[in-house]
Amino acid sequence: MMEPYTLKKDNLYQTLRQEILSGRYEPESRLPNELDFCRQLGVGKVTLRSALERLEKDGLVIRMPGKGTFVSGAGCSNRILVGITQASGIELPHNYILPGIEAMAAETGFETEVCFIEYLRCLPQEKALQLLKAKKLFGVLLVTSSIQPDDPEYLLLKQLNVPVVVVHGNYEDRKRGFALLYADQKRAWRDGLEYLARKGHRRVRIINAADAHNVRGWQPEELRELFRTLGLDTEGPLVYNAARNAAAIRQAVEQMLSSEKELPSAVFCYSDFFAIDVMRALQGKDLRVPEDIAVMGFCGYPGDTLLDPPLSTVDFGYADIGRRAVKLLAESASWFNVPDVAVLQISTPCKIEERESSRLILREFAI
Repeated sequence: MMEPYTLKKDNLYQTLRQEILSGRYEPESRLPNELDFCRQLGVGKVTLRSALERLEKDGLVIRMPGKGTFVSGAGCSNRILVGITQASGIELPHNYILPGIEAMAAETGFETEVCFIEYLRCLPQEKALQLLKAKKLFGVLLVTSSIQPDDPEYLLLKQLNVPVVVVHGNYEDRKRGFALLYADQKRAWRDGLEYLARKGHRRVRIINAADAHNVRGWQPEELRELFRTLGLDTEGPLVYNAARNAAAIRQAVEQMLSSEKELPSAVFCYSDFFAIDVMRALQGKDLRVPEDIAVMGFCGYPGDTLLDPPLSTVDFGYADIGRRAVKLLAESASWFNVPDVAVLQISTPCKIEERESSRLILREFAI
């Protein structure tokens, strides 16, 4: 004999199914919130959730995190468009943010569709807008930085009128009117220098990307003043620039070694990938890391623990950024198109990951 609880679940499922198919609940309409619906139907939360799960499998309702449950129809979707740049390279953050997005989307019932942002520029704007609207998107995660007001995709997404989160953007992206998860790279760079100062380093030098406009947000005079504030040596050049390839980084290391009166005690690198080539160049000069020179990376890419020695770094936690982005989008009902609610601007945390490449303490100077 079937248990009363099972009968109740089946009856509720069948009742709601019939009412949806008969048109009592119109397509695109939002069902009452869970508490009100339970009271209205005279059932408990577990019974209601079980019925809604079956209706969702039937394709009759769509449950949208942060927004509620809707009767299937145009305008209802749990699909997120994830926009990334077509530029290639292992340093691009989206390579490491996407797994976090996919994992969190699966946990919260979203479907994701990844699209190169550049593809949106290949169509007339009206046609592109039509195609995006046909997808009935819940929202968009834009994994890029420095989107400009005159970029076609910016104008397109403004017209689409769905919640947009710029993921791992720059602080300047706050001016675009989209929710923003930004990495405070300037603060993170200071954290890295403070860590090296606490380890007793005074002669710290920087290997930076030649195409960067500054050192992670620090202009030359600002950086020199920061060195003074932290008690670091400021005699001579503090920064050696290199193109993004092993040969150029090796040349920058050789220039640094030949230019300095004394060996630097630590090298702080533009990224973990720069740090890998810096360590190789130093080891090629028979210099030991960290016994002769400590090396510090920046960004926190996967695999740092497999290096010899394992690389210390300022870790942005890219996978966690992806998870945070989905969660923020899921909660968009609390901030998207809500009067008197400011556009969200959230700084994502970073942390120092200390490993063997900088673990030694220079006791003579340690603070």
